[in-house]
Amino acid sequence: MGQRYEKNRNSVSENKETRRRINEESRILSEEFASLHELSGMIDSLDDDVVDSVRELEAVKEAENNRLVSEQEQADSEREKITADINAEIDKLDAGASKLDQLRSFEFGQKSVDAAEKTYREEITAFKELLDELDDGNSTGIAGMESSSASTSIERAVDNTNFGVEYTNDSERSFSNLAPTRSTPRDLPATEFGFTDDGNGNLTYDSPQEMAQYLYSSQGSADPSYQGTCGLCSCANILRLSGVNYSEGDVLNYAKTQTGLIEYDPNSPDASGGTSPQSRREILEHFGISSGVFPVKMDHGIASQETIDQIANNVADGRGVILSVHADYLYYGRSMGDDYHAVTVSSVVKNSHGDISGFYIADSNIGTKYYTAQQIQNALTGNAMNVTYSHIR
Repeated sequence: MGQRYEKNRNSVSENKETRRRINEESRILSEEFASLHELSGMIDSLDDDVVDSVRELEAVKEAENNRLVSEQEQADSEREKITADINAEIDKLDAGASKLDQLRSFEFGQKSVDAAEKTYREEITAFKELLDELDDGNSTGIAGMESSSASTSIERAVDNTNFGVEYTNDSERSFSNLAPTRSTPRDLPATEFGFTDDGNGNLTYDSPQEMAQYLYSSQGSADPSYQGTCGLCSCANILRLSGVNYSEGDVLNYAKTQTGLIEYDPNSPDASGGTSPQSRREILEHFGISSGVFPVKMDHGIASQETIDQIANNVADGRGVILSVHADYLYYGRSMGDDYHAVTVSSVVKNSHGDISGFYIADSNIGTKYYTAQQIQNALTGNAMNVTYSHIR
């Protein structure tokens, strides 16, 4: 293991430091240009000279942000390569450990077999710890935690192969099993839900409009001191999609007991309650749902088509998905500041040709709403997404 392990460990350390630096530079950039958000909204009432200055500052900020986004994409790409290399080593070790089982049929040499197996298991554990270390709290991406009141350990990949579409007509559907009444989250061998044909060839997964009544549309109701709870509400939404009726308050009360799991600012309720993809993973794990944190690939500032396909496949496969989006982009068509927001994907829609038309998004600010695939592609921040390993519906 020696040289291969040391090489991967050094790569992990360098990648972590790069992402830490990018996050810190992004934080500083956001603070330095915080006043631009207010000035941009007052642009019509400002003198021409001031407007020109504002525009120049916006251009500087955009250039710096583009640089950080580019560096973030390179760091994420390198992280994916490191993850793949480590997973390849783990696969080799798993294969070696499996071959040892073939020797157990012999009466002699059992001590050697046991010793070799122990070594394999120790090496596997060491490599898996590298995967955990590869995040170590630095994978929240540019602009950090989502705490909009208007981000792991790198887990082994969820299978994102294409799915066979099953669908029914509206008249055949029953919504009796949508209510979250279970005592434990679903963990299914395959999704229980299929696609509904609207009669024009458009296919919608599950029943997003009927399910919306059980999902959050007004965050911050659990505690007036914690208003930036979009990520916590998203965790509660995933739990409700899995059939159990946990509330924002249940999730918040647990998060408060864990050091560093959520943000808290005694002077700003809107800044309190923010989560990262890693903290959401830990919260879901506590409530009985195993999940991973997966990169969102960006291409010139917008999410790649590969990412959109992965989101669609995961949702149609019955897995829970939480995304980091620019809230202002969804609401107003453009991002106007520090607007990072966590939302839950409750359904995917495909057209008659099988192409992804859009997604139903459960937003704890405004409720469930349909957005086109292009809108989601533009709104994604680049922060990692949470995906459940289990089929929860």
